[in-house]
Amino acid sequence: GAFVSPARSSKAQCIPRHCSMPDVGGFEVFLKFLPASATEDGVCKLFSGCGEIAGDVRLMRDTQSGQCKGVAWVSFATKSGAIAACARDGVLYDQRHVQITMAKQVTWAG
Repeated sequence: GAFVSPARSSKAQCIPRHCSMPDVGGFEVFLKFLPASATEDGVCKLFSGCGEIAGDVRLMRDTQSGQCKGVAWVSFATKSGAIAACARDGVLYDQRHVQITMAKQVTWAG
């Protein structure tokens, strides 16, 4: 079948990703213990040299202040990029050690 970019089709984003599926949306890593001062650009710079980032860095932000709530998700175009990112676990960002792990795959039962 033809490749449909998730950015262009909302239906593509609704399909749960499984490890056995081909790479259609990237390989995601989860960051926690980010400082409130964290920005999307700053998180991107943490992964310089790891590989192509697929899509936008997603920071969880406080709805009132707009500051980072300490967590983020980053999708890489390749598995090797995500593995390289995870190898940076414990990196310092504004005096905080950031934990970096592979994001959990969510599957829906029912």
